[in-house]
Order: sequence, then C-alpha cells, then structure tokens
Amino acid sequence: METYHVVPDAPESRSDPTPSWQTTMTQILWGLALSTLTLEIPLLQELLSFLGLLLLYLGFRAVRRENKWLFRCYVFTAVRCIALVPIFALNATIFQNQFYTSALGYLTNLASMFLVLVTLFALWRGLLQLRKASGVEASTRSAGGLVVWYVGLALLSVVGMIGLFGFLVLIILYVFCLYRIFRFSQAVTAAGYPLPRLRVWLSEGRFALCFTGCILVGVAGGFLFFHSYSMDWMLLSAPPSSQEQEIKEKLRDLGFPDTVLNDLSMEDLQDCQGAQQVVVDEYTRSFEEHTTSEGKVPQLHLTGIGVQLSEEPERWKLIHHFQWEDSPAFYGTESFQLTPAYTNTSYWIPAEDAVHGRLLYDDNGATFVSPYARMEKASYTYDSIFWGQQTNSDWFASFSLPRQGSNHRGYVAYSVFPTSPGETVWIDSWVQYTHQTSPFQYPVLTATDHQQKSPSLGAGRPFSTVQTMLQFAP
Repeated sequence: METYHVVPDAPESRSDPTPSWQTTMTQILWGLALSTLTLEIPLLQELLSFLGLLLLYLGFRAVRRENKWLFRCYVFTAVRCIALVPIFALNATIFQNQFYTSALGYLTNLASMFLVLVTLFALWRGLLQLRKASGVEASTRSAGGLVVWYVGLALLSVVGMIGLFGFLVLIILYVFCLYRIFRFSQAVTAAGYPLPRLRVWLSEGRFALCFTGCILVGVAGGFLFFHSYSMDWMLLSAPPSSQEQEIKEKLRDLGFPDTVLNDLSMEDLQDCQGAQQVVVDEYTRSFEEHTTSEGKVPQLHLTGIGVQLSEEPERWKLIHHFQWEDSPAFYGTESFQLTPAYTNTSYWIPAEDAVHGRLLYDDNGATFVSPYARMEKASYTYDSIFWGQQTNSDWFASFSLPRQGSNHRGYVAYSVFPTSPGETVWIDSWVQYTHQTSPFQYPVLTATDHQQKSPSLGAGRPFSTVQTMLQFAP
C-alpha cells in the first residue's frame, strides 16, 4: 500500500509592508508642524524641533524615489538633520548666545530659513507631479499656500507686526493648509496609487536611535567641556613693598576694611595714595535655597567703598567687593553687574581709567589671582511688567570660580569726578551679583546672559541674583 505525505507549500517570501501615501504624508505633516511652529519654552522648543525633523526625514526618505522634487525634499531635510547635531551641541555651551548674536549666527539663521522655504517649495512641486501621476482630481494649491504662508511669516517677523490676533490667524491658515494636503494624500491612497518600494540600510527605529545618539553625544560634550570660562589663575607670591605697606596703614586709619584692602592690586593701591577720606557700606546676602555640601547656607558679603583721592580737583575711587562665606558649589558661570554712579546723572562723569578688577581665592595656604574672563560695557533690552520694553547700558564682569579652595572673592573699581565742583550730589553706584545654582539648563545661558535677558532679583534655578548699592553724599 502506497503512503502519501502531504508536503506543505513553501512559504512566500515576506517583506516589510509598504505604508500608504496617507500614512507617510501624515508623518511629513506632523514633521512640518513640529519643526515650523516654535514655542518660547526652553528645552520643549528644542525637543519639538528634533522630533519634527526626525519625522520629516523618515517621511521624505520613504517617497524620495517618486519624483525629483520629493527627492530634493529628502536632500534638504537630510542637510537640516546633519546641521542639527552641531547646533544642539553648541546650545550646550556657554558660547551659544554669543554665536547667535554674531554675524555668523545671523547668517546661520538665514540659511536655516532658506532651507525651510525651498523644502516647502519642493514639496509643492512634488505633489503637483504626484497628482499627475496618480490621476486624482484633488487640489495641491494648499501646498503652494504653505510657501506663501512661510514668506509672509518671515516678513511679519522682521517688521514686528504679529499681534495675538495675527498669530491666531496664521495658526488657523497653517492648520488649514496641512489639512488640505492630508485630504490630498487620502485621495491618492483611495485611488490605489502605490508608494515606491525602497531598500533602506537602517530601519526607522534604528535611524532614530542613531540620530538621537549623535545629538546626545554632542550635548554631553558641550556640557562637560564648555560649561564655564577658561580662567587665567596665577599664584600670588610677591610680598607687598614698604611703599604699599605705608599706603595700607594710611587707608586703615581712614577706616578701609582689611578684607578688601588686602585684595587690591598694586595699581589700585597706589592710586589710593594720599586718600582724603573713606566711606564704607557693607551688606550680607544669603542664598537659602542653595546649601553647601556641609548643609550650610552660603552667604555673600558685599562691600562698597568710596575713596576720595583728591579735593582739588575732586575725584573719587569707587570699589565694589564680594566675598563668599561658606562657598557653595560653582556649576558654571557667575556675573558681577555694575551700574556706575555716572549712569543716571550728568553730575558725575567717569575718569580716564575704565572699570577694572580681579578675582582671588585661597587653597592650601596659597592665594591665587585671575583677571575676569570678560569685562565689558553692554547695552541690553528687556521687557518690564510695569514699564514695558526697557534699554539699559551697564558694565558686566563675567567669570567662573573653581570648585576647589575657599574664600572666593573679587572686586570691580572705577573713578569719577564731578562736572560742577562744589555742589553736593549723591554718589549712587549699584551692583548685582548673579550666581549659578544648578548645572541643569538647556539651552545654556551664562550668568551675564541671564542678567541681560531677565534682570530681576530673587532666588531660582538655574540662577539667583542679589543686589546692593553704595550711596553717600560726599
């Protein structure tokens, strides 16, 4: 008796299912929405931009063989993805604000806007060719409307004419254009027009992991190596000369505090030779929200000193000194902002010497000294709740302090003289000290950037600011 064995049919070779035009276009439209509409919320804006570009790249990768215009969309988006890695790395450094306010940063923003514009134009032309190839009757005018919308948005942003109502109108128009493109993709899918089949080296998930990994490596490198200023610390070893000791004794007799006197440079000390009188104001500010590793509340001792250098002509040297007691952890950058006595009055005018100063700290019985990383006068504009947009011009001493050592301190100094000798006009000199209280911020701002963008006092993260002044009538 013969035996028959049933041999099952060989299984058909399987390939990854090809998504429809509707699915792929939905991915592209979400990418457009997330990468174009930005929110002025730190970190969230960068996250949305990253997700938007990722979706755009994967979407255009799937349709790049359909026609030459969609292939150009893929190329433009790939360029934007490549550029995003160094941009995200730059945002993790203290140089990002300096870069974006420079001419190179301005050109970079223009190039980014241009890439978005040509991508939208190529998308419009690509959908026109897709409409002809698929034979559907649905319109693609909304894709051309996106080009007009983006050009209008750029022009309105330049002239500053976008109010709340205009913003809502732009959002509605943008959503409408995206919806019409989605309806077009539905029509192409319903007509049975297939997506081109592609062989890719990396799946969507693996590409997303690689892209994310490159971003994270760049950001980590920025945080680790470019989170603070490079300071020029040197050992202070030269003992004071007999002349300097004589000047110090004279200043002590006038009431000059030793804690500040011993920190003055030789040039500042010699400038005080023959001083007539000394005026001192001292304050202590606590940073209660930021304790040290020993559980202590760090305190910042601020001293303002006015030294009358001469009577005829009348000339004053003004010194603002800070000293940390129970030094906190220093995570990145610090800033000492000075509003000189001659800022808000025409009675006092600056002498020839510019604002200057230095930093010091102690470690293992030795004292180290460094100039400020940056000392500059800067004009800045900020929004005030009560007074609207305001523009100020102040001096900013930018620096970083080491985590090792103790007794971290420093000072700024400048000289003034009156325009009308003999009149009694108050000297009114203000300083604000901004301390970085946390290493966690993205994009990274320096303490000086924070002071210029948000010059308000108070505790917070990642920055806290305290203020004091030197006020007296000569």
